[in-house]
Amino acid sequence: MDEFDAKTRAARGEAYRQMGQNQRAALATRAELVAATRPEMERSMAEVAVRRRTQTAAVRSWVEREACLPATRIVGRVPGRKAS
Repeated sequence: MDEFDAKTRAARGEAYRQMGQNQRAALATRAELVAATRPEMERSMAEVAVRRRTQTAAVRSWVEREACLPATRIVGRVPGRKAS
């Protein structure tokens, strides 16, 4: 092996070592960001779940009230019938 090949191989090894360090640093940064973001997202998801349950209950209540109105109006128009 000549000197050129040895220097090329050493430079390539150094480049791979630096790329590995950069990749590990990027993965560590990503892990920190995910860890910092997770509690915020869990809190946000919990708030959305509460809001969804509240809105669903309101809509169900409205639908139940509104569903009775047409029947009450129809029964009120039939002679001899009283709406209950």
